Amino acid sequence: AKEFININLTEFKDYFVEIQLTNVTGQILKEEKVMGGSIHEMNTSTLSTGIYLVILKGKGFDIVKKLLIK
Repeated sequence: AKEFININLTEFKDYFVEIQLTNVTGQILKEEKVMGGSIHEMNTSTLSTGIYLVILKGKGFDIVKKLLIK
């Protein structure tokens, strides 16, 4: 697996963003709360090959992106 993924949070300047990384069954594997406005680096070195979901939650938004680890 890649060691890190970059999550673009530049459009969420001045907001706290909760980042959840889950498996496809919804089990939360990683959870971080960061200030938006920049690129956030998340360590993914412990993940096995497979499909995961990256969920961004904050004031007025809830975004889900699919992540494929090869």
